[in-house]
Amino acid sequence: MPLPNPNLEFVPLDKLTAAQLNQLVANIIALADGTGLNDKSISANKLADKSVEPKHLTRPYPPIITLGRTDLANVVIGANYVTAAPIPWLAIGANEHFELIDGSKLKLKTDCSKVKISLAVNTDVPEGNALQARFSVVDPSKPVGNQVVQTIVADTGKTGGMCSIIIPPACVDVKKGYYIEASLAGTFGGTYAIRPARSFLTCEIVK
Repeated sequence: MPLPNPNLEFVPLDKLTAAQLNQLVANIIALADGTGLNDKSISANKLADKSVEPKHLTRPYPPIITLGRTDLANVVIGANYVTAAPIPWLAIGANEHFELIDGSKLKLKTDCSKVKISLAVNTDVPEGNALQARFSVVDPSKPVGNQVVQTIVADTGKTGGMCSIIIPPACVDVKKGYYIEASLAGTFGGTYAIRPARSFLTCEIVK
């Protein structure tokens, strides 16, 4: 904020009134305690080392996280896409913007309105089967059964053999406290191994 009494002007040898002297003193006090400094009025090279508290510095972690696997993870799904199984992940690197809950739910801990998400799942598809990878945006504050806000899906496009199911980066609307959850579904029920190579979920806060 500016000085409490800006634009004071005096003629040399003028006798200042008590009110004018009080205004000068108020300006000096405002400069001393910093309240009379306009935003960005001091350049960074004029600041002393350690003069800025850590809480006022830019956050040390960028608002992005990648979830992956270091080993095989088996998931059990139902037939005909009815029962999708959550994909378990490991968080790669600590991050203050996100929290991995129950190994599969990525919670947004930062105030935000939009995130960019990409997903890749590497697994084996039995002959005659087709698999589907999904990620869902979940609002846990809503009643059970109505918590899924949005779901984006990608199919294998093939039936049989090793494959990677990929959802390219997509921007979705979110709020603080929402979950991002990836899952696997298919035409055949059974157990499927999620391979660590080329299996990941990346989430970046963009707004």
